Amino acid sequence: YDEWFSAYPTSTLLPSGKLPKTSGMFINNGSFTISGSTIPSGFSSATFSAIVYINGDLVINTDYSISASSALVFIVNGDVRVNKSVKHISGFFIANGQIDTSYNGNSGDALTVRGSLIADTLIIGRSLKGKDNTSDPAVDVIYQPIYLTSLNSIFGSEMISWQEVTP
Repeated sequence: YDEWFSAYPTSTLLPSGKLPKTSGMFINNGSFTISGSTIPSGFSSATFSAIVYINGDLVINTDYSISASSALVFIVNGDVRVNKSVKHISGFFIANGQIDTSYNGNSGDALTVRGSLIADTLIIGRSLKGKDNTSDPAVDVIYQPIYLTSLNSIFGSEMISWQEVTP
């Protein structure tokens, strides 16, 4: 967190204490909870590229999504904790502490993350045990290339190269 914030500082607070639906860099001084009251109207259909610093913990208590052409990065000076009832989230999550995919127990439901999870410790607290499941993951992280293109001024240039090779 400190390294990111010193390289790319901001003093712009989250708009009205809610997630941003415009491009930019934002900060929340203290812990932040994503819930129905902190997701603004039109958030899932807005097009934006935003970095949100959370100087505390990030708790995710509700499902949410962003447009396929948007990018949302959370840089957290603490832990990221996902409620066991949450099934779908979007974003690139970087935590100084841990990311817990089911901090309050196990509901038996899978979690889909459209983005990435980076932390000192990743706790996969979900299990699909008892669901006769042999093929689906309890946590499915679906990489989104938009984070390389829309935020390359911060994350650097694209380092992925695709080529077909002869078998």
